[in-house]
Parts: sequence; structure tokens; C-alpha cells
Amino acid sequence: MLTRVAGLSVNMAEDDSLQSQTEDSEPVVNRWILDYYIFRALQCFERSQYQEFCSVKLLLDQLLTRPVENSGSIPTKIQVLQFLSWINNQDNGIVDKNDHI
Repeated sequence: MLTRVAGLSVNMAEDDSLQSQTEDSEPVVNRWILDYYIFRALQCFERSQYQEFCSVKLLLDQLLTRPVENSGSIPTKIQVLQFLSWINNQDNGIVDKNDHI
């Protein structure tokens, strides 16, 4: 079925196919993004950029609400970030029993 939208011809079958491909690739792309931001969080912590570390951690919290492909090392990376977050909170006198990534 061909539909005209704002002067463009759109094939509905192609649109459905594109949506399916997007849904299939979202977990993979989210894993790439997760890996990048985990790397950034580790850099920030290492450089004592604790505000930036916390900002990246909040971003990761939100990303983990989306589907993410499990590469096997993701749970370990998340545990490392949880531990670093706990250290950061202890250094700042913050005790948060719900601290998670």
C-alpha cells in the first residue's frame, strides 16, 4: 500500500519492515551506548570528576530501562559502577540503600 504523506510517497510495507529492523537493532545499539557511557563513567571517576560521574550514572540508569543486549560482561561492568558509586557516596557522606545503576 502506497500512502502520500506531506508530498512524500511512503510504502507501508517498507515502513513496517523498517520498524521491525529498528526494534531488532535497539538492544544492540543500546549495548554500544551502554559500553561507551560505562567507559565515560570510569574515566570521570578516575579523573575525580565526581559530578560528571554522577551525571553519567543517571544517564545509565535511564538507558537500562530500555532493552539492552547482554554481552556477558555487562553485569560485571554494572557491578563495578555500583561499587564506585557506593564509594563516591560514602566519600560525600551519602548513604543510599537504593543506590543502583
